[in-house]
Amino acid sequence: MMKRLAEWFNNHSLRFKMVVMLFAVVLVLQAINGLIFTHIVSQKFEENISEANLETVKQMAINLNRAMEDIVNEMVPIRDEVFSAQMLAEGGKTRNDYVSQNIVYQDLFNRLISADDNYQFVHSMLILDENSSWNYSYVLDEYLQLNQEELFQKALTDNEMTGPCQWSSLLPASYYFLDSKEEVVSIMMPIYRYSQVKNLLIVNLKAEAIRKYLEQLGKNENTLFLQISGDHGIFGLTEDEQRFREAQMDRLLSCQNQREVRELGEHVVMSGELSVNQWRLSMITDKSNISSSAKVLSQYIVVIIFSTGIVLLICVSYIVFIVTKPIQKMTQIMEANRHTRQISHRFHSRYRDEVGVLAETYNHLMDEIQQLLEDVEKEQIQSRKTYLRMLQLQIKPHFLYNTLEAAKFLVEMGDPKSMEMMTAIGKYYKLSLSGIYDRVKVSEEMEHLTSYLQILKLRYSSKYDYAVKVDPEILENEIVKFSLQPLVENAVYHGIKQQRKKGYIKILGYQEARDVVLVVWDDGAGIGQEKLEEIQQKLLFADHAQMTEHIGVINVHQRIRIQYGAPYGVSVESEQGAFTRVEVRIPWKKYKEEPEEAWDGEDAEQA
Repeated sequence: MMKRLAEWFNNHSLRFKMVVMLFAVVLVLQAINGLIFTHIVSQKFEENISEANLETVKQMAINLNRAMEDIVNEMVPIRDEVFSAQMLAEGGKTRNDYVSQNIVYQDLFNRLISADDNYQFVHSMLILDENSSWNYSYVLDEYLQLNQEELFQKALTDNEMTGPCQWSSLLPASYYFLDSKEEVVSIMMPIYRYSQVKNLLIVNLKAEAIRKYLEQLGKNENTLFLQISGDHGIFGLTEDEQRFREAQMDRLLSCQNQREVRELGEHVVMSGELSVNQWRLSMITDKSNISSSAKVLSQYIVVIIFSTGIVLLICVSYIVFIVTKPIQKMTQIMEANRHTRQISHRFHSRYRDEVGVLAETYNHLMDEIQQLLEDVEKEQIQSRKTYLRMLQLQIKPHFLYNTLEAAKFLVEMGDPKSMEMMTAIGKYYKLSLSGIYDRVKVSEEMEHLTSYLQILKLRYSSKYDYAVKVDPEILENEIVKFSLQPLVENAVYHGIKQQRKKGYIKILGYQEARDVVLVVWDDGAGIGQEKLEEIQQKLLFADHAQMTEHIGVINVHQRIRIQYGAPYGVSVESEQGAFTRVEVRIPWKKYKEEPEEAWDGEDAEQA
């Protein structure tokens, strides 16, 4: 079914195939873009919402911090007044009586609550003395009587004074006053004399006022929570307090000591800290609210991508039609020339675009083809002469004779390998006789060498095995033709056949820096140290080497040196009785189809 479908598709016009393929590409790309883009945008949108909420809660924390700082700043003059009164009393100077001092503190308290919006937070102010008879209390809205306890000592015992300003946790107002049911948060400023606390200035803030302030700040669907201490906090709305009880409340309080953004079950908690007292203000948002907004955005994105894909497909189809129309017409002209064989048809384009340039080039080509045919005929004559000389250089009669004798023997014996032998021989000599130039691709050289190895393997099946491993990236590089065959021939005849055990030959090819390295390795008889040094000297002075034994190695080395220069050529390593490694190093150079300069015709005839 798939084969018929592919055949049906391939038999259609280029225009049809381009439209179908573009449609498939657009469909796939749009689907991938939709999945990836919506995922990324949704995720980014959720992150942006979280970041926006985080910035909002930080700004809320700044506003609340500013309100708390205002109260603390207004407490400083009161503390200084208390300190001055204390020093006057201890210095033996006249101290104001209780009533006069009370009037001064009352005035300072009035200034405290009238500054900014402090009146909405302040519940009361206490000035406690180590001598309880000098305690002062001021209440904003109602008269409350102080407890008869030793409040000064009680406050010092219950709160560790570690700085100039100490904040308590949530306290019942009955901690200080009789018959009070409110909750307060105390700001305590100790007043020292001789490193001892002599007085305490305490301003109590109404917890309910703080909650109302949070309610005004959080005019949205999110929950605001202000952590006062490690185990106490205030919610912006009382109904929110009912949602976070027991285990959830413990987890919420633990979140306050963690990162600015943290997940809490089905909620996301974003926090900001108040610098004045290290309270943490948090906004608690349902994950569903964030994900639902992102889902709506994703739906819009999918619709946009889908509509964009349709428009893109229509535009691309129209462009394909415009581009392929002149090409289709030009194809018809070419077909007419092919059928008539008179090369009389021409295609004249209206525009000077790529198709117009192609048409003009095609017309010039048709005008010159007759002259080219005559030139080709002359070149063919010259090529035949050159081809004969290449045959004389490439074909070794004794190898051909021995190989054919071996093939004949296999055929007479009815050996099933005879067909493989004949196929390898045909392929080997086809590659040997193809082409007239001295350079070929590495891939062609490997194909020729593999055929040669197959022939030798069939002739000497029990003598050796071989393996060819060449990196694909070097196959398109050029190499001097028949560079490796003489080296493999030496490996077989001078290495493998000179020992009793079965041998092994490896052909390797790889890139090293900007060079191509080809290696012929065998585990045959090897070369003695004296003979190896002699060969290496001949390779070093290849121009003056005697063409005696190992002529294949020297010949390959000389041909590479002539073609590429002194840095390249053949090197030999060997250990007698162990291995022989012959390395061919050539430059990294891609093969080009340009014909090399042919031999002179007279030389070809003499050859």
